[in-house]
Amino acid sequence: MSVRVIDLSFSYGSREILHNISFQIKKRNLVCLLGPNGVGKSTLFRNILGILSGYKGTILVNEQNTEGLSIEQMAKLIAYIPQSHETTFNFSVFDMVLMGTTSQTSLISIPGKKQRELVEAALERLGIGHLKNRGFAQISGGERQLTLIARALVQQTKVLIMDEPTANLDYGNQIRVLEQVKSLTEDGYTIIQATHQPDQAFLFADEVLALKDGKILAQGSPKEIITTDFINTLYDVTVDVQSLYDDQMRVCVPVTALRKR
Repeated sequence: MSVRVIDLSFSYGSREILHNISFQIKKRNLVCLLGPNGVGKSTLFRNILGILSGYKGTILVNEQNTEGLSIEQMAKLIAYIPQSHETTFNFSVFDMVLMGTTSQTSLISIPGKKQRELVEAALERLGIGHLKNRGFAQISGGERQLTLIARALVQQTKVLIMDEPTANLDYGNQIRVLEQVKSLTEDGYTIIQATHQPDQAFLFADEVLALKDGKILAQGSPKEIITTDFINTLYDVTVDVQSLYDDQMRVCVPVTALRKR
């Protein structure tokens, strides 16, 4: 599935957040959305997910206009993985993932054999099958994030939206989660992921989409987009983007921090 946004604008009252945004996400691509805090990344996601109505423009998922679709209909097109998730009850990992199958059952029915098999497959796919009987509140941050991704997979939609999936994770868990996320594109998933880490975007993304002042600043391959001038413009900072390993990796080095050493 692909995602296409055409001339999208959105305002909270008189305050415009998004202004005439247009872009297309190709299927089987991992696209990293970069941009400073408060530029409209979360608002863009909420528009695409159908959580916020009243926008101007068109949003197409697999060439289907999503305007006016019900929650159940949207759940069959797009799955959402939040930055973090807290539960009132300490559900097991298995039950947390099983909740992702609700769009496949009626209000008065319970998940059956098919749904439970989907859960088992998703847990094994992400390498956390051994955690299925553990309480969600009793596993690590990285394991929780993989659980939320598994919950999205059992929705059986090929479009995933992730809001900073590695936020608050230690370095090792960041890499493990991102490797799993990237591998999903090989299985046909289309993924839009917000991140504050240009280094990660360069290493894992197929494309970079940059948002600033409610507008698209740039879209293209990581090698085209992630440069010294671009990062300085996007974040209003002074950095030097360094290339490593024959340009297989780029890192952002804050120049001002070096001057203070």
